[in-house]
Amino acid sequence: MRCIAVSGSPREDWNTVMLLEKTLEGAASRGAETTLIQSMCRCRSHASDWTVVLKVISMAIARP
Repeated sequence: MRCIAVSGSPREDWNTVMLLEKTLEGAASRGAETTLIQSMCRCRSHASDWTVVLKVISMAIARP
């Protein structure tokens, strides 16, 4: 099984990412292959380019 967590938070090491990491740790402990994807943009002036994020997710899913 593959588990992919996507964070759209502009804060790299704050609560959202910590919660996602803990969730992925739990999945990994049960044998899942895990990936954490963080948003491409850290600024608050505009939203991340979710098209890029979705492409990265597609690539991670397609990986053998």
